[in-house]
Amino acid sequence: MALPTTQNSSIGNSVTDIVTSLQNAVQAANTIANALSAQVPSNPSGQLSVDTLIVPGFVRVTGVSVVVAGATGGLYDASSIATASATAQVFPVPAVAGFQAVNMVFANGLVYKPGAAQKAAFFYARV
Repeated sequence: MALPTTQNSSIGNSVTDIVTSLQNAVQAANTIANALSAQVPSNPSGQLSVDTLIVPGFVRVTGVSVVVAGATGGLYDASSIATASATAQVFPVPAVAGFQAVNMVFANGLVYKPGAAQKAAFFYARV
C-alpha cells in the first residue's frame, strides 16, 4: 500500500513559524544576558597603594574596597596619571577600611591616587 505523496503545506509553515519564534527568543535572551553581564564587576584592579591608571577609556566602577585605611584618596576620570588633576576627581576614596558599592561611569579612564598609607581595590566592568 502506497502512502499519499501530497504534503500539507500548513504544517511546514507552522514549523517554520515556530523555529523563527524560537530563534527570536534566543536572540532576545542573549541581548538581555549581555546587558546584565556588562553591569557585573568582571575586572578587579587588585590591591593598589600608588598612583595608578587602572584602565583607560570608558569604564563603570561597581565597587570600592578600602583594604588598609589611611588618608582619603581619590578616583579620577582621566586618561593618564598626569591628567588626573583635582578638577577630574569624581569620587573620594574613604579613609575607612570597608567595601562600598558604587555605580559610577568614567568616560576617559580610571585613575586612583591613594591617600597616605591607603591601600584599596576596585571592581569595574568595561561597558
